[in-house]
Amino acid sequence: MEKKYKKMYLYGKHFWDVFAKLYEPIQERTNRVLYRQVAALCAPYITKDDRVLELACGTGQLTLPLWKQAAFWEATDYSEPMIRELSKRCPPELSFAVRDATVLPYADGTFQVVLMANALHIMPQPKLALSEIHRILSPGGIFLVPTFVYEGKVNRLRMKLMKLFGFPSCQEWTMAELMEFVEQAGFRTVEHTLVEGDPLPEGFLAVVKL
Repeated sequence: MEKKYKKMYLYGKHFWDVFAKLYEPIQERTNRVLYRQVAALCAPYITKDDRVLELACGTGQLTLPLWKQAAFWEATDYSEPMIRELSKRCPPELSFAVRDATVLPYADGTFQVVLMANALHIMPQPKLALSEIHRILSPGGIFLVPTFVYEGKVNRLRMKLMKLFGFPSCQEWTMAELMEFVEQAGFRTVEHTLVEGDPLPEGFLAVVKL
C-alpha cells in the first residue's frame, strides 16, 4: 500500500475503532427509518440458498434484520471494536469476523451475494475492494452497495461539522457517479434508487457480476 493511502487507511480505522461504542445509538436516533428501508430493498436479492458476505457491517444495522434469509451469512468489518459491539447483539448462529475488504481470504466465487453498506465512499482505495468483491462472487452473483451520495437533500452544515471533527470521507459521488464507478469494475446495474437519510441521502445500488 502506498504511503499516502496507508496513512488514510490507518486514520480511518482508528476513527471507527474509537467511534464504535457510539455508532449504534447515533444510527438508531438519526437513520433508523433509512436502515429499515434499505433492508427492505436488499431483502428480495437474498434467498435461503445464498451464501452472503457482509463487509463493513458496523454494529449490525443491516445484519440483524437480514441474516436469517440466507443459508450462510458472515458479517465482517475491519474495525475490531465494531465487531465486538455487534457480537453483543447477535445470536450465536451468526458468523462474524474482522476482515479488510481490500484483502479478503476467500476463494474465488465463494459467495452468491456480497453486501457492503456505507463504506465505499470512506475507502482510500475503493477500486481494490471492488476487485476483491468481484473475485469472490460466483458467476452472476449480486453485489448490494447502498452508499451515501451527494444528491438530493444534503445536510451540508452537518457534513461540514463531521469533517471538522475528523470524519474520514474520501469520495463525494452523485448516484450516477457511484453507478459508473461500480460498473467499471465489472458489474451491471439491476436496480438503483435514492433513499432519504441524514446527513446524506442513501444511493441504493444492486448490481450483478458480469
